[in-house]
Amino acid sequence: MQAMPRFRLGITAVAAIFISGCGDSKQASPAKVFSKAEATKRFTEIDRLHDQSCLCKLAGRNSDAIDQRLSIATAGLEVGGFDAPAIPVRGFNDCYPQLGRSACVTTYSLHSSVGGGEVCTEAQWREIEDVFDERGGSGERATRAVQKTLDKMREAAAKAIPQSACN
Repeated sequence: MQAMPRFRLGITAVAAIFISGCGDSKQASPAKVFSKAEATKRFTEIDRLHDQSCLCKLAGRNSDAIDQRLSIATAGLEVGGFDAPAIPVRGFNDCYPQLGRSACVTTYSLHSSVGGGEVCTEAQWREIEDVFDERGGSGERATRAVQKTLDKMREAAAKAIPQSACN
């Protein structure tokens, strides 16, 4: 009969050790809170780097250095987003709620049905959309017109943006 209390004590000790190890010792750190001035400054930098990266890519330039700075600028921030799927161009928004309700950057991607690619500004997106609609909104004719317009945008960006602007 004496073995029974030791047995219970052993099980209780093992259970206590097991249970104490179940919790995650790394608690999630609370999201950093920024002052309005800090949030504005940080988002302005993120927005600038996002646009610069896209324009460098559109120009056919290497944007690795800018992409790295963008990654550093967004490190530690919560990221949410939403997709606005559409043909010929879809928009995807990356939002940084810690920096404000409207702290979002938009990436405009051409749908694969029109050859793919990216444009950088809402004006470019609207131009592509107008060309697409003017050519019937689908089919080979619209795809060729979209790609021709995108090629012109790439040429203009290549003339305007030197590699040094992308370093």
